[in-house]
Amino acid sequence: MGDSLESYPRRIFIDVGPPEKDTDWFSRNYPTRNKDFEMYKIDTVTEESSSSSSSSRMEVPQIGVLSDWVRKNVKEEEYVVMKAEAEIVEEMMRSKAISLVDELFLECKPQLKKGKSKSGRAYWECLALYGRLRDEGVAVHQWWG
Repeated sequence: MGDSLESYPRRIFIDVGPPEKDTDWFSRNYPTRNKDFEMYKIDTVTEESSSSSSSSRMEVPQIGVLSDWVRKNVKEEEYVVMKAEAEIVEEMMRSKAISLVDELFLECKPQLKKGKSKSGRAYWECLALYGRLRDEGVAVHQWWG
C-alpha cells in the first residue's frame, strides 16, 4: 500500500477461515518491509450436519464472535491486515468492527452457472461489498484462494 509500516506500534495479520486452509501465503508474499507481524489464525467452526445421515460437514461461522475478538485485541493505531470470507466481513461491517481493519483480502465466492451449485452470491453482490468496504476506508483486495 506504499506505507512504510514504521509508525505503527503493532502490525497484525488475521486469517479467518476453515482450519485446513493454507496460511503461509502471507509470510511468502505480503510485502512486510522487514517488519514483524503478529499472526492469528481464527478458525470457523465446523460441526456435523444434523439434516443428513452422511458424514458431510458444514461450516458454521461464529457470527459476532470475530467482531468482539477484534474489538478486544486490536487498537485503532495498529496496522491490521485480514483475510476473511464475505459473510464474516458483512457482520463486521454491521457491528462497525471493520473500522479497525486497514487492509482486507476479501474472499467472495460467486454463484456458479445455471444448473450447477447455487452456493455463493451473484458476482455483482461481491462487487457491491467490495465498494462498500472501500467507502469505509478499508484497502480491499479480491482473494481468489
